[in-house]
Amino acid sequence: MDESRQDEVRSVVADRRTAHDQAEDLRRRIADLAGRIAESEDTVADVYEECARLRPHAAERLLAGARRARDYAARERAFVRGEAGPPGRPDAETAGDAEPDGTG
Repeated sequence: MDESRQDEVRSVVADRRTAHDQAEDLRRRIADLAGRIAESEDTVADVYEECARLRPHAAERLLAGARRARDYAARERAFVRGEAGPPGRPDAETAGDAEPDGTG
């Protein structure tokens, strides 16, 4: 193999390693973000539940919001564990339950 061909091969191998390293870094960052989103959704659910306790006349609606937030948090955690698809995407079963604005 001539020198220029060896240089090309080395360059391709280096580029592939760099792309692989970048992909791994992005996967870690996405998983970290998904975990933080799950924590935030749990906080949202806690607030909804507290509001439901303080506003019994709106409790049903508020508790439904809390359930959606907890479900979303569970999907995010499942993604982090590698048990689900991309974070933030509803399951096929719940896809029809989403609000038109995408809030759940």
